[in-house]
Amino acid sequence: MRRAARSGPPEARLAAARAVWQLTEDAGPLLGVLAEQLTDGGRVREAATAAAGLGPRAAELVPALVAAASTPGASRVIPHLDADVAIAEALWRITGRAEEALRLLAGVLGETGLSWIRWTFVRAARVAARLGDEGRPLVPELEKLLTHPLHTPAAVLALHTIAPGTLDVRAAAGLLLDSAEDDADAATALEALLALGPDALTEDHARRLTALAERDLRVTASGVETTIAATDDRLREQAGQVLRALGAGPTAAGA
Repeated sequence: MRRAARSGPPEARLAAARAVWQLTEDAGPLLGVLAEQLTDGGRVREAATAAAGLGPRAAELVPALVAAASTPGASRVIPHLDADVAIAEALWRITGRAEEALRLLAGVLGETGLSWIRWTFVRAARVAARLGDEGRPLVPELEKLLTHPLHTPAAVLALHTIAPGTLDVRAAAGLLLDSAEDDADAATALEALLALGPDALTEDHARRLTALAERDLRVTASGVETTIAATDDRLREQAGQVLRALGAGPTAAGA
């Protein structure tokens, strides 16, 4: 495996280096492969994600990670922005310092003119949440995401973690239920609703959550036809769990 990590196609080398790390905890081969991939620029997101998994052991990759980030103001496309999000998470997990991660995430979240990068914004918000209190400089950009149903769940989770005092929790709960009902990252919407706690629910919110949990209400609007019903069933089960955990509605009363 060590030999395979030194030569061959990039994917095979990365797989071999990961195997060496998992079996022996020798990060050397993996660090070497990741450094090359970050420098080559072709597989930056994957390399950054792998580096994040190593945590502080990947400290020697910090200069390469910083250098691999895209240039603000340049013509950037989705792969560049997705890579920047992955680099931000890697730098945070490796160094424990937020400055560079904040700069990268702010650059991604500030690309409001690119309406087609919706899932990139979601990923950026999820990484922002991991920064905890140190993510406070991102609050204005995260609040802007609350205007789009797909972005709302991850943005609410991030704001609740970073600066809970900035959230109107009842208004946020209504937005989360909008997202869940519209199949806009519905699972994360329910996760965020649970995080907000029972004080966020009005009677109308409880009624809507009960409808998601107990009625044959088809929510999932996309995906392979044969899996849509199963996805809806999982969503209904998750909604029921949230309903019971929050102590709301008839499901909780009958538990």
